[in-house]
Amino acid sequence: MIQTLNRIFELDAFKELNPEEIDWLQEKSKLKSFEKGEFIFSPGNPSASVLFVVEGRVKLGAFNNDGKEMIKHIFFQNELFGIMAISNQKLRANYSKAMDDYNEVLEIDVYDMKKLMQKNASFSLGISKIMGDRLVQFQERIESLMFKDTSTRVIDLLKEFAKKQGQQVGDEIMIKHNLTHQDFASLTATTRQTVTSILNDLKKEDLIYMERGKMLIRNIDKLSYLRRM
Repeated sequence: MIQTLNRIFELDAFKELNPEEIDWLQEKSKLKSFEKGEFIFSPGNPSASVLFVVEGRVKLGAFNNDGKEMIKHIFFQNELFGIMAISNQKLRANYSKAMDDYNEVLEIDVYDMKKLMQKNASFSLGISKIMGDRLVQFQERIESLMFKDTSTRVIDLLKEFAKKQGQQVGDEIMIKHNLTHQDFASLTATTRQTVTSILNDLKKEDLIYMERGKMLIRNIDKLSYLRRM
């Protein structure tokens, strides 16, 4: 548990906590495990906690009136999510779901977070910055969906995955994932057929290589150049 908490203290905001506050947080936090496909929270659940991805990945999404899933964001290891609970959000507007075979999440009661923020101004500013950055990130995603073509949106998503969870393999970047083409389509507001066509074109140009659960970006610089075209 202590080793797990040390990971969260690598975030800039949590570096502002003093030893007494760290000990207090260690006592208050709960470590939970989830299997692939299991809901961590659902729409309408009380916004009672802030969560931290310890192992695995978590997707944030919603369902439309027809029951169709829309993925809004994917949170990777060492990222906070559910953080809007701090802004007095009463109920969860979206769902969060575990994506990998084994997922661990650290849960911090929202009232405990607020106590720390009230006691420690530097910590409060750090958390506010995370919330602000998150809002900017979602705003940029909305603007991307409104103003960028589908090919650019797919390439931007690949670059985001490469930055957050890519592993350098020589001059190339390996991305391990278990996303379907439909998941890619949902994240980029397009169709599965369009995503498949774009990925196949990138493969033909030898910019990426794909196999089940893995993608190799062969030339991230050229991929970035295509994004600017």
